[in-house]
Amino acid sequence: MRAWTGKIIKNIRVGEMIACGGMAEVYYGEHISLNRKVAVKIIRDHVDGDPETRARFEREA
Repeated sequence: MRAWTGKIIKNIRVGEMIACGGMAEVYYGEHISLNRKVAVKIIRDHVDGDPETRARFEREA
């Protein structure tokens, strides 16, 4: 089980990991109150501390 699988972030229940890249991990998710499937992209710890890379991540989002 990955670190985020099974956790709830606000109204999103994080499911299984779809992919893992250099900047982020992507998971299946479910918006609980809307009962809708979503993708959840979570920035990796080593990227979060670098302002330029974080800005790039936010632009992609």
